[in-house]
Amino acid sequence: MQDNDGDGRIDEDAQGNCIYDGWQWNKGAATDDNDPEPPNQLPPANQPRPGDGFSRYEEYRGFIVQGRHQRLSPNVKDVFIYNPHNLDIGGFATLGLQIHLIQREEFEAVFDRPADNDVLWVVGGDGWVDEDPLDGVDNDGDGRVDEDPADEEYPIIEQSTFIINRFWRTANVTIQRAIAVLYHPAYLPVNIPPPQRHPPLGEHGASLPGRPPFALIYIRQIRHYTDPNRLDQVIDLRDPAVIRLVVSNELGNTVNLLDHNGATTRQCFMYDTNNSYENANHDPVPNEYCATNPGCRLLFFLK
Repeated sequence: MQDNDGDGRIDEDAQGNCIYDGWQWNKGAATDDNDPEPPNQLPPANQPRPGDGFSRYEEYRGFIVQGRHQRLSPNVKDVFIYNPHNLDIGGFATLGLQIHLIQREEFEAVFDRPADNDVLWVVGGDGWVDEDPLDGVDNDGDGRVDEDPADEEYPIIEQSTFIINRFWRTANVTIQRAIAVLYHPAYLPVNIPPPQRHPPLGEHGASLPGRPPFALIYIRQIRHYTDPNRLDQVIDLRDPAVIRLVVSNELGNTVNLLDHNGATTRQCFMYDTNNSYENANHDPVPNEYCATNPGCRLLFFLK
């Protein structure tokens, strides 16, 4: 506590914006939401996309992240991600956003209940619940891998909003949501040859600030396409890079980036041939967002 304006009083609000005067980003209206673009990624002059959906007051008030209170900065764009399966979001992070990884209690969602999900493979299920998590191991000894992850980690999309600023009333400018990135255990063997239409590597829901934004990553299908023997349980050397690609693509969609297939952007995460088999076997695997024409690094937005 300190007397910031030398009038003998402390903890005051001379700005009249409901924010303590001593906060380093206090100057401005409570409803300001003009977070600038990430450094070195300024968009064309006619396409500025300032803001992240959180007002100056909300960023001062803060959020609970990993069980601890955390204030934000109005100088960076913030994104909240629910990533219970620890999928590789490192590619997405290269957009320059400030990413906050949250737990299930820290955004508005209704979560599923434990169930025997092996019903796709065993009539009536195999009698076990949540026994085969995402680890590349046949934990239940049924000859299949990763097909029954913990249901209680999954928000029920149809019953959830994913709202992150759910309790704020003062100086709220818009409803902003978290993004859920989830492992999807579905797997459909497609052997020889790959058909024109075949199971995807991933899919996504609405883009921010839509309701609700999510990315589903079909890990078993990725393993199937990258394995020359067309098996889903073998983890190949290419798999981590392809999973990173798919996660980056689907999360890119949730921040309003569009898939493209332009020849000059072949190595962009958002490059998509509409052929899952071909996408899984890019060589080399895309490892960035494009930066020209005008480029995906410049075109994302959060509100």
